[in-house]
Order: sequence, then C-alpha cells, then structure tokens
Amino acid sequence: MDIVFSDKKTIYLNTGLKETAFSKTASMLNFAEKGVLVRFNLFENNFQFSDWNFSGTNVIDDYVCFEGDAFLGKSALTIINSSDNDVITRMTFALNKIYSKAISSNISIPVNGLGGIYYNEKVSKKNNHLFQVEILFLPEALFDFACSNFDEKTNAMNQGCWQNKLLTSNNAHIFTQSVLTYFSITKILPFMKTETSARQEDITDSNFIKIEHLVNGINPSLASSINMGFNIDNQYERDSSIIDITLLKEELGLNEDGSVTPKTDRSQISQEEFEIKLNKKQKAVEKSADKKRFFKRNAIIILIILAALGIISNIIYRRYLDDLSKPCAKNLSSIEAIETFYSGFHLQDVQLMKTVAKGTEAKQTVDMISNVYVSGTTRVAYQGKYANLTPELYLTRSELMEHWIFGITDFRIDGESAYNRFKPGLKYEYNNLKKSGNLKPTPESKEENHIVTYNLIYNSGDETPIIVDSYTSQVHCSYMNDQWFITGLKSSYTRKEVEQEPFKEAYKTSIEETHDPKETVRELRNHYTWLPDDRAMDDAAIEAEYQKNKYR
Repeated sequence: MDIVFSDKKTIYLNTGLKETAFSKTASMLNFAEKGVLVRFNLFENNFQFSDWNFSGTNVIDDYVCFEGDAFLGKSALTIINSSDNDVITRMTFALNKIYSKAISSNISIPVNGLGGIYYNEKVSKKNNHLFQVEILFLPEALFDFACSNFDEKTNAMNQGCWQNKLLTSNNAHIFTQSVLTYFSITKILPFMKTETSARQEDITDSNFIKIEHLVNGINPSLASSINMGFNIDNQYERDSSIIDITLLKEELGLNEDGSVTPKTDRSQISQEEFEIKLNKKQKAVEKSADKKRFFKRNAIIILIILAALGIISNIIYRRYLDDLSKPCAKNLSSIEAIETFYSGFHLQDVQLMKTVAKGTEAKQTVDMISNVYVSGTTRVAYQGKYANLTPELYLTRSELMEHWIFGITDFRIDGESAYNRFKPGLKYEYNNLKKSGNLKPTPESKEENHIVTYNLIYNSGDETPIIVDSYTSQVHCSYMNDQWFITGLKSSYTRKEVEQEPFKEAYKTSIEETHDPKETVRELRNHYTWLPDDRAMDDAAIEAEYQKNKYR
C-alpha cells in the first residue's frame, strides 16, 4: 500500500489516523520538520538541494493527511514495483547520484524508505536526451510516524525493508542505497521479512544472498560494493559512497540519451549451473545464520535474563516513583474535587480533570478541553505563537495580547468564590497523611449537588471578537473508592461578544498610566465585568515572571 499520493501539484501523506486519534498525538509532532527537494539533470551534476515542508493537514476519506505543494509524480516505491523498466533504471541511477552527492558533500537528507521518496522526470523541450529530475525526500520523522500507524506489511514495504535502524547519517544512506540498487537489479529485497525484529536480526547476521549469486555475470566490483553496504556499522561515518556510479550505469544498461539497453551477454556460466550454485549458496547462508544465532542466544542467555530483570525492576521502580508524584484526589472535599476539575479546565490540564471525572458528561468536557489543547498546539507548531493563554496571563503583558485566549473567570461554587488554579496534593503526601492518621473523615453522605457558575473567555484570532460565555452548571458529585468524583454535569449558558480593538485600546490607555496590569484590570473591570479578579492577576504575574526567566 502506497501511503503517499499527489493531486496535481499537491502531495499528501496519509497518517493512517482519523481526526480524533490524530488530535491525541498532534502535540508530539514537529509540523515544521523539513524535507529536502532535489532538482538536477540526470546526466549532469547541477544539483539544487532545497528545504521543503508540509503546509498543513487535510481530511481525505476520513483520514488525516499532511499536505504540501510539490509536483505531480509518483513515490519511488510505486515506480520500482512497476513494469516500466526504463523509468525504474533512470530513477535508480538518479537516487544513487543524489546519495553519493549528499554523502560526499555532507548534505543532510531524510533517511526514508522508498515510500517516503517522491519522483518525477521530464524531458527537456530543447533536448530530448536531457532528463530533468525532481526528487522529494519527505520529512523523516513525520513519514516514520505515518508508517507506524499502518499494519506491519505496509510499514515494512514503505519504510522498514529499506533501512537499518541501527545506522545513522551517511551510513544509513549507504545501506538504503545498496538495498535500492540490489532490488532494482534483482527484483528481490535482501531483507524482506515483515516483522521488524526478525528483519533486523537478518541484517545483523548478514542473512542475505549476495547479489553475484542472483545475477549471473554481474560486475564483481559493483557486486562487492553493493554487498558491502549491508555490512557497514557505526564505528565510523563514511564520507563517500561505496557504489561506483559509472559501473552502476553500465550494469543498468543506461544510455546517454536516457534509453535502456538490458545486458544480455554477461553470463559467465550456464544458467543451469548458476541455479545449482544459487541453491547451494542459499542453504549455506541459512545454515550460517542459524549457527550464529544458536551460539549468540545460548552464550548470552544469562546476561539477557539479568539485563531483562534489571530493566523490568527499573521500569517498575520508575513507575512507582511516577505514580507517587501524580495528583491524588483522595482526602479532598466535594468542593475541592470541583475546583480540581475546573482548574484542569482552565489550565487545559486533561490529566488533572481525569483525576476526578467519571460519567459521560464529565468525560465529554475532558474531551473538549483535549481538543482545545491539540488545536492550540497545532497552531503553535505552524505559526510559532502562544495559543490559548488564560485570561489573567493574556492581560499580564501587552505583547501577550496578540495571542489567543482561553480560560475561565468569576469561578463560583454555590455562590461562593472558588479557586481555578487549585492543585491537589500528590500521592506520596496522601500516603504520609494516611500513615499519620490525619486524613479527613469519610463523609456521611455519598452524593452531593452543587451549582457552579463561571465565565468562559476565548477568541479565535486577532481580528475576531472575544467571546464571553456565562455558564451555570449543575454538578453532581459521588463518593467512590475513597474520593469524590464528578459524575453528573448539566450546563446552560448565555453569550456576549466583545470587540477586541476598543478593549485593547482601553487596556493600552490605562496601562500607560498605571504601569501595573493588576491595577489596569481592576480599573477596566468596572466596564468589563468578566475580567479576572485580583487573585488571578497575582497568580499570572508570578507565572509570567517564571516564563521570562525560563526562556531568557
């Protein structure tokens, strides 16, 4: 399955994920990661290397796809599996030239399998022997991410079978170069197992048929260099390709006018003899690999067990320490549980919300905040700006007001002012309280209802109004498993819109007089009643100072 395709001049990379699944992983991706576009004439060395990146995402047939401007072409994988031997030959030659140039000139290009390489060629209108080649190496990590979301076979064909994951930089390119050339000549992958660990084991043990045993009469020097590419390691980095371009061109039968003349007179022994020799070699290679693996597995079995025990123990211990450092909602009142939930809401901390959330309505709210966080993260990745700042932080410095806003103000529970930056104690603190007998007593009633009111403040761009949604929510709390959970949530709201320009102008006028964001907000609150209170502004001042020092 080819996961890269194009429509006119737009190229798409299918992530294999639908929108909901993609949103949960978007924060881990570098949307600005660069690929490399190479242009040159096939029989010249006028290489032009330039950066390239995806411009955004699109949903096609229910799947999220990265998209970017490129050219109408085909993936190298599609081409090499086609029946067009002339195009296969020219592409193989072109890619070998690029790899050789990149390695010798220390030019960084993505380490992709053939599924992540896009190819196009066109004949010059002035000279029909002049082939103008365009080759795009997609951003490596994004392509690897997309491949990982498909089944093992698709992943292997697009990426895994063309790579040695233990190699980096030039050495990794040399390996891919050898696989490409081997397959182009033999139509067989040297390491074809779908399962990653099994394939990597074959690579480590050199469990492949040398190309001279598959191609009767291949140039010995070329064969040796192709085979050598499968046996390099990271002891030192190569500074030049090991495949001779001239020998390769001859072996491929590539002529100066771009046509291909298949070699037919290179056999050194009869085909019958050659096949007998091939069968013997296959058995010898398999026997050698089995022998290596037998001794390897038995010689280090104790070390493996000890290492595994050490790793497992370390993982268990780290998980134990990690668990102790997580927020713990036990020993909280129902009011504090609600403060925890809405603090997570305000700060876009989904983990904090999940600590006290049960039931459909509460989990829907968690999912909504998760989507807000992902969309904000995606905006940061593409535009390089802060997204979804809390109202108090948004108002702390005038330059921050150029960013988007999201958060709550005037947070009240049963009419009483509540705290929207509440953080529960950690699990180890709870354990200490339990040991000392200082836990709160179990509540008499296991069900409680509370009325929560707040303003949800947000916008979606510099030129859009600020939205103020005034919420009233009926919150049902249930005491289960020694803690309060939010198990019911019914909300209604009214909405008003605040034009940004007059608001920002009023802020600017006031701040020039007061030089104090807190005092400015206090003054503006007479007209804009939804603004955060003094306590929130104090918290924001501390956070703003911390961020200034952190990123100074």
